[in-house]
Amino acid sequence: QAESQEAAAGPGEYHATGMAKVAAAAEWLRTMLEGTQANHKFLVFGHHHDVMDAIQSQVVEQGHHGFVRIDGRTDARLRHEYAGRFRHDPDCRVALLSIEAAGVGMNFCTANAIAFVEMPRSVALLEQAEARAHRKGLQNAVNVYFLCARGTIDEELWGKLGRARDALRAVHDGDDVKEGLQCHRVFGLEKGDLQPHAGEEAFL
Repeated sequence: QAESQEAAAGPGEYHATGMAKVAAAAEWLRTMLEGTQANHKFLVFGHHHDVMDAIQSQVVEQGHHGFVRIDGRTDARLRHEYAGRFRHDPDCRVALLSIEAAGVGMNFCTANAIAFVEMPRSVALLEQAEARAHRKGLQNAVNVYFLCARGTIDEELWGKLGRARDALRAVHDGDDVKEGLQCHRVFGLEKGDLQPHAGEEAFL
């Protein structure tokens, strides 16, 4: 049994890292939205409300992209309605989701990509978030992007999540198989530039 992968750092460092990445993460997401087809849909995961607020205002609202948002303040009665809108509305390209509040039970199977603006703090949260796209009815391979900042708690989290995923990796049959799930390079976010994080190309 894998040990808990909760980060040792306190919530202040986790929050500060999320806020420090906002500008570069927003730049990356704008580029992705502008560089893909109009029917290409993204799940964008964050943890802190102000990080999610910034991505919402700087990317989806400024770019006039249709979106839904689900976080801890979203009425539980509306959450499945918002997920349904994401699946069925061709103009709804972004679901801005809380890693914890939107981690269980909702279906976003029409997503083409998942981006973690903030790193999940445990492998269980990571897999729950990824599972929002890997549902019955999935027809596309889903790319998963982790936006990591050099020299921050992100590096520690990335290493722990990778080791935990390796420990839990197994061969599954039937509906549990996550076809097409690959981990791309970890990007270092420095001064608004997006550069590959040397040595951190991995397969999870």
